[in-house]
Amino acid sequence: MPNTLAHIGAQGLASRAFMTKAHLKWIYLGCIIPDIPWIINRIVRFADLGVNLYDLRLYSIVQSSLFFA
Repeated sequence: MPNTLAHIGAQGLASRAFMTKAHLKWIYLGCIIPDIPWIINRIVRFADLGVNLYDLRLYSIVQSSLFFA
């Protein structure tokens, strides 16, 4: 699972340096969106809903890559 806090720290500082008028809420949202499938993956695994873990992992990989497409 990607480290969301590291994404927020690194991308937040880099984005703020190049786009001084950008609001932080939009920068942070851009950091969290690619991590949403991995967060959902963790929640489903913790809840033990009987989902095939291999399929869940593949679903998370595809969904996180589609956010960038």
